[in-house]
Amino acid sequence: MTKKQRPKRAFDWRTHSRPARLLTPAQEAAFAGGFLAPVLAWATVDPRTRFEVRARSAALYHRGVSLCRVGGDAPFEAELESTDATPSYQVSLMNDEAVVDLVRRLDELRGKVDDLLDSGEQSRNHRSYSAALATGNAGGDLTRDALVAVDLEYALGRRRFDLVALMRSDGVTGPGGFASPDLAFVDVRVPGQTLRGAAGLSALADDLADFAKALCGEHVRRSCTEVQGLLAQKIRLGLLPEELGVRSIAGGMPHLVVVFAEREVDGPGDDEAIVELHDRLASRHYPTMRLHFAHVVLASEDGEGLAVSQSDLMDYRSFKAYRRARSR
Repeated sequence: MTKKQRPKRAFDWRTHSRPARLLTPAQEAAFAGGFLAPVLAWATVDPRTRFEVRARSAALYHRGVSLCRVGGDAPFEAELESTDATPSYQVSLMNDEAVVDLVRRLDELRGKVDDLLDSGEQSRNHRSYSAALATGNAGGDLTRDALVAVDLEYALGRRRFDLVALMRSDGVTGPGGFASPDLAFVDVRVPGQTLRGAAGLSALADDLADFAKALCGEHVRRSCTEVQGLLAQKIRLGLLPEELGVRSIAGGMPHLVVVFAEREVDGPGDDEAIVELHDRLASRHYPTMRLHFAHVVLASEDGEGLAVSQSDLMDYRSFKAYRRARSR
């Protein structure tokens, strides 16, 4: 059998998916009001710093730069990332003094990241745009937001989406639009990033279709359950607003939102890739009305405040007309 004829392996949740993204009960209790609470408090002082939940651990980022991961239960363990001037640092968090020292080191590391980015010695990375978008769409304006970001870098098999989010129920305005939201995956495209090839838009379309259609939607249902548990944990930790009022995630085909951040979208190569994305989804019988585009032309110096509102979202035809108008 030739390579072209070899059947494609079906998406297998057990093979490709990581463990569910949730802190353990002991970790959540420690961050919520136990002796790790100073770490959570430190992470929420600066809106550009993000506290993200991973499988049995927490990850801290500042302006898209990874700072630290905290995991373990007996005892808790912290690992700080290295910088040009600072080596990586690992410590067992056995007592309050160790936590105080960790917060001090985190503060120093955050300052070094700011110095590098503000001086231009280090440029913004891809994750900085995703993190800024997550901060801008964290449920702060439920009358305006089209989506609420739940977590960064959500893996579906071999594909890692920049954000997993909740999409407002169709036709429902105001805060009630998130009572029974849809699942949405957000792909952020930044300056200099290719739209073709293995990491391009058509490959993204195939991966999403494989995930959504495998086992008659069983993987989508499992992902909805996982995201709802993650959402509930972040609300309990004060990282997302309880006012969202989510009762359950709808569980239909996920939405795909492609956000172009500070990147022009009217080049001929872009046109081919965007058309191919739409056509590939259609050929896989994926509902293309669940494909959305947004173009963020201006973001602040560090991406802070980047957000996508309902008025920013365009379907395929609207985005085609928008791009045509910009190319004139």
